[in-house]
Amino acid sequence: LAGALVGVIAMFLPQVMGTGSATMNTMLNANSVDFTIGLLLALVVAKLLATTISLGGGFVGGMFAPSLFVGAALGGAFGRIFLIVFGSTLNADPAAFAMAGMAAVMTGVIRTPITAVLLLFELTNDYKLILPIMLVTAVCLFVVERLAPDGIYHHALARKGVRLPRGRDIDLMQTVTVRAAMTVEPRTVPADLPASQLPAEFARTNTHGLLVTDPEGFLYGIVTLQDVNAARESGKLESSTAGDICTREVLTVKPDDPVSKALHLIGQHGLGRVPVVAEDNPRKIIGVLRRADIARAYELALQQRAEAQFRTDQVRLAVLSHAQVAELRVQPGSPADGKLLREVPWPSSSVVASIWRQNSTIAPHGETRLKAGDILTVVSVSTDHAGLMRLVSARPSAQSHSD
Repeated sequence: LAGALVGVIAMFLPQVMGTGSATMNTMLNANSVDFTIGLLLALVVAKLLATTISLGGGFVGGMFAPSLFVGAALGGAFGRIFLIVFGSTLNADPAAFAMAGMAAVMTGVIRTPITAVLLLFELTNDYKLILPIMLVTAVCLFVVERLAPDGIYHHALARKGVRLPRGRDIDLMQTVTVRAAMTVEPRTVPADLPASQLPAEFARTNTHGLLVTDPEGFLYGIVTLQDVNAARESGKLESSTAGDICTREVLTVKPDDPVSKALHLIGQHGLGRVPVVAEDNPRKIIGVLRRADIARAYELALQQRAEAQFRTDQVRLAVLSHAQVAELRVQPGSPADGKLLREVPWPSSSVVASIWRQNSTIAPHGETRLKAGDILTVVSVSTDHAGLMRLVSARPSAQSHSD
């Protein structure tokens, strides 16, 4: 279906097919009357549609060439409009506007301003274009960082919960999403609940804050123990409801946000918890993130970083040893389960390089006792993977043998 849609577009505007390098060369090297303002704007829209359909359909390709094509067409159209309006006072080549457009769109999509400037200078070898290109890339970067902080590649990673940090220092809380740390079934009270019953709810749930919901079950506010004490001191506790004394202006986060965002809100405003709302409905409660959840998220981030370092060490070991590196998990009841490392009949061409146990790496030696769940990194110069698997796999039961 995606191929058919792109084919229909190409029937009317074949220039959108492929990288479009020939079309871009024509735009940049010749002031051809064939590229009218209407045609250039049509190419911009068609290329955007074709690229979106292609990526959505799973075709092989990226955003580098399409961004240059769209920038050249859009810049060329702007240059022609500019000459029509100011042609009597200024003399400029639409190709220069096309080059500036290429740098601007590439910067906005891929977020590589320095690369865009150097690339366009390398293409043109014209010093007179350096300042205009630097200006448009700076303006574009200033605008897009406020409209969409993530570039096209960063956005794809962010949708999977991966956020690349800026600089050398890694914020561990950037690597864990709210979805992975939140409490899925938060404690709530209806807005029409008498405020006098809130102390009992706090004691029953063993918490200092509860989410308040409206009759439809959507987020109405947050009521805390401090709110109850303030209502009691003012004499309004008996005559009020939870909705009357709760805080209506609630700061929320979404499940795909990094935990660092919630941590910033909690630290800046002195909150004890932050409601988690749905992406498509800012009032639909899907969870709550508490300080205890953030502490658990930190432990999860440490575990992920340790696992990533473990994988990196495995790759480095394989490269340096020029041998095969296998990762084997010790199954309960296997020949290796409960045995000392020296008691296991490992193949003579194999050696256990490391053991991953309970989120930490163990340097193995002969007296190391293996346990079920251990992940062994085995370096071997042979290809007897089946023999290694038999040592860590569970033995078949007697019933299995009789069957």
